[in-house]
Amino acid sequence: MPNAVLVVDMLRGFLEPGHNLFCGDTARGIIPNVRELLIRESEAGSQLLFISDHHDPDDLEFQVFPVHCVKGTEETHVIPELAEFANGSNVVPKNRYSGFYNTGLAQRLELLKP
Repeated sequence: MPNAVLVVDMLRGFLEPGHNLFCGDTARGIIPNVRELLIRESEAGSQLLFISDHHDPDDLEFQVFPVHCVKGTEETHVIPELAEFANGSNVVPKNRYSGFYNTGLAQRLELLKP
């Protein structure tokens, strides 16, 4: 069974300055390590899945947090440093904290079983 690597919320809306929920330069410090992991795992044949915040413009979460990662905006895009590993078929949009709630992630992982 191949390995699966879940890359969660490595998005422009969280990791680039100027966005409402920018996590800061300290958070950006993990990017080189994540990139090295993706290179190694990609070469080993692992399945790479990008779990990505995607909210409707009127999402109730915006009553608690500032508006962020709205569908159709650049904030939902994987950061440029990792974008070469993400394509439309391996991005799993989510609209809650969990990557499993109301997404196809569990089914995609099931398909990896022998």
